[in-house]
Amino acid sequence: MRRIEISKAKSILMSHLNHITGITKWARLMGYNRIEFSRSFKKSFDMTPKMMFHSVRVDSIMVYLSQHPGVKHYEVAIRFGLRDEKALYDYLKYHHNASPSEVKAFSLENAWAHRRR
Repeated sequence: MRRIEISKAKSILMSHLNHITGITKWARLMGYNRIEFSRSFKKSFDMTPKMMFHSVRVDSIMVYLSQHPGVKHYEVAIRFGLRDEKALYDYLKYHHNASPSEVKAFSLENAWAHRRR
């Protein structure tokens, strides 16, 4: 497999977020082994692939939840490569210190606050 330029790593991650479940899969999709990918990534982005992966994933989940307030948590979990709603809950609690319901509630509160202005 041909290697994709490391500078395109974030856009590849964002376009394949529902299939990329970890750094090894991301590295393979880019045409690298995990170690080569991690070293090249760190040099180019000044952060580890793991840091960017979780940042992009959490942000994407939060945006999706705010744009789709009626969606079932199971559907969100599957969409973002997590096994079920419990995995989604644990993932968000660990990486963002908020449950999916709290993210939705916060998004709805902000939407109403902006409408009232």
